Amino acid sequence: MYISREIGVLTQLGPKVHYKAITGVDMSWHKNRVVSVSEDRQLCVWNAKTGESELCEKYNMDVIGVTMDQTGFYLYIGFSHKVNFCMLRYKTLTMKRSFDLMPCSRIRFSVTGSYVALVNNLDVLVLDNIYFEPVHVLSGNTSRITKLAWSYKDDYLVSCAADGSIIQWKLSTEDRRKCLTLENVKFVDIALSFCRDVLVAVGNSPYIYTLDLGSMEVARILAWQSFVYISSVCLAYSDRFLFVGGNDGKLLSVMNPLTSEEPRNRTLHPAHRTDISEIKISPGNDMLVTGTIRGTLAFWSIHVEGATRIKVPIPVTLIEKHVLMSYVKTIEEFTITLNNIHFVFDKKMNLLERSLANEYEEERKQYEAETKRKQRHLSQLVRCNNKERSALKTELRTLKNNNRSRRERLQIEFCEEFVQQALKVKQLQLEIQLGSQQYERQRRKHDSRT
Repeated sequence: MYISREIGVLTQLGPKVHYKAITGVDMSWHKNRVVSVSEDRQLCVWNAKTGESELCEKYNMDVIGVTMDQTGFYLYIGFSHKVNFCMLRYKTLTMKRSFDLMPCSRIRFSVTGSYVALVNNLDVLVLDNIYFEPVHVLSGNTSRITKLAWSYKDDYLVSCAADGSIIQWKLSTEDRRKCLTLENVKFVDIALSFCRDVLVAVGNSPYIYTLDLGSMEVARILAWQSFVYISSVCLAYSDRFLFVGGNDGKLLSVMNPLTSEEPRNRTLHPAHRTDISEIKISPGNDMLVTGTIRGTLAFWSIHVEGATRIKVPIPVTLIEKHVLMSYVKTIEEFTITLNNIHFVFDKKMNLLERSLANEYEEERKQYEAETKRKQRHLSQLVRCNNKERSALKTELRTLKNNNRSRRERLQIEFCEEFVQQALKVKQLQLEIQLGSQQYERQRRKHDSRT
């Protein structure tokens, strides 16, 4: 890789436009992908080499921030009341997990991809990307957190706030909190050096602050007369130059480390027409992405010029070595963790299989016992039904016999009563006949007398 004694020159590859202010930009290391979100509720994925759009997602809620891991396959997307963990494959975005956080103002993947830092109100929540469980809850901020930055080994995290405070959180030690507060400064962006424990911070002023993280003191303050205020800063991975964005779309590239005076080896680029809100540089230091408050996203190609060039024996070997070591460490830890997961999974699967087998055997025994009980009950019911059926038959036969004898008795009684009535009728007929005969005799006697 060649580094010029003169600063690199930017060549614009083409602007990409959102409808509203850019709220988050991130770039992957290996897939040449750039992801951007805006206040227009859109998430766009771009090809950093060609500048073409690979994906555009529209949401029905405000998208606050986004971060992408080094592989370019995994994203965390922050909304007003939740954070989604998504996988990007074959130009398709698939949500894998969702976390309820209200609100989540900032998100940042670690360099190795093992952790992700989420800003929830005034606290910073550090999640493990393997188990998706919180491993650290960093409290102590008294104002709104504006930016987060990870070290290249993931051993500490730096946050800046609107009250002028910069806090270094060391995750591996107990005494992990170092704080520096500057009055009348509202920090809006920070950038960490990959080779040294140096932090570059900018705020609502034309000053660039260089901090020594070892002593947590301000090492250098540099004022730029070209800016009214500086809104964003980005440090190259080679640690040889940095980019500063400010008002009216001005983009400044300057060699690093900074001196006490304005360095001569600098270049001011009129990149945009409005304030620059986001700056990201590729790990190869050959690509730059800038976003503005009006939604313009520009891709820049970085190249060097000048007759005097020196061939540095790969000045980023230290970075590559640290990154490779971190990768190896991460892979070893991930392998150990994966083996532990497999062991625990096998153990749990064996326990689950045994428990399922026991449950199945108990259920089978219960089913057989219940089936036998029901069969016995059914046979008892059948026997009871047979007994009841025979009893009913006997009772019916008895009733039939009783009815026959009663009918005969009623017939006899009816015959007797009929005979008696017939006799009464006969007697009445005789009495009537005798009465008529007696009446005739008396009438005759009366006629003879007269």
